[in-house]
Amino acid sequence: MQDELTRKIIIAETNKVWDKAMRTKECLHPNASTNSCSSKFGKAHSVQRRKLAKIAENGHVLQFNENRMSGAPSMRRVGIKQASTFYGFCKYHDDRLFAPIEKKPLNLNEHHALLLAYRSISIHIYYKRRCVTANFFRTVPKHLIVPSALVEYEKSIRVGAARLLKMAEPIYKKMGKSILNKNYSDTNYFAIKLNTVPDILCSDASIINFGFQGTLVREKPKPLDLITCSLLPYEKHGVIVFAWYGKNTTNENFILSLRRLREHEVPDAIVRFLFRYASNFFIAPKWWNQLSEDKQHSLLNKAVDWSPIVDFTADGYSYVDWEIINVETNLKR
Repeated sequence: MQDELTRKIIIAETNKVWDKAMRTKECLHPNASTNSCSSKFGKAHSVQRRKLAKIAENGHVLQFNENRMSGAPSMRRVGIKQASTFYGFCKYHDDRLFAPIEKKPLNLNEHHALLLAYRSISIHIYYKRRCVTANFFRTVPKHLIVPSALVEYEKSIRVGAARLLKMAEPIYKKMGKSILNKNYSDTNYFAIKLNTVPDILCSDASIINFGFQGTLVREKPKPLDLITCSLLPYEKHGVIVFAWYGKNTTNENFILSLRRLREHEVPDAIVRFLFRYASNFFIAPKWWNQLSEDKQHSLLNKAVDWSPIVDFTADGYSYVDWEIINVETNLKR
């Protein structure tokens, strides 16, 4: 009993440290260093609140509970005012930078794809910087011994965060310069139009290793090995946008693996991909609650699978009834 009580105290203290770290205000606009920031910092949304409202139930969506210290994987309810928010942009730069895709209709072109990608990577940069700098066990009472499993878990968080920053920050700076210079020609995108608003909305970035057939698509690690995925309402329906910056064989191979799927297989494959690779995604409660227990367990187990072989191949389940209207891309192959 005492051991379990100690564990709960330690988890509560680490959560307090993380909550405080997530209140850090840092403007990630490429011009932020020029002292052009405003003094106001609202919570920037990686997925707009009005878009989250389209899948919400009583003003709430579901989000995967990422705190692996706390036990079994689960979903938690979060209000759409809080979902997807982070203090990553001052109000002035947030409004100006993303106005073309948030205050006007989204277009499937290189300019808007770059803004979607920049927003997706921004939230990861912000999170990972907090992971590297936060001392999770700082407030744990000195008389309590932190279990070695939690120490190793905390270490793995720091190592993983530092690794992603090393990969992401060089390309992030290049993307910022392209936005300032209004040069979007190095942006690549692959957009899938859907017949409905997807039950999962997402703004995320991933370092890809494996494709949809379970085969290795990554060659040698490079700073550009980063792909973003956005699932959003689009026109009267929905869209899935994969985007990245610069020439990248790994990401091209990944998209090729997606294109090898039969059309009706793609929506479920995207759902499996999100649970296996992504973290910043939000779920319609109505959709999740109607899934069978077996399907829920299958997806949750993908989300907590830390094995080096990233498997999101077909698992025998159908999760969504989305249909593809058509595909738009600027890829040459």
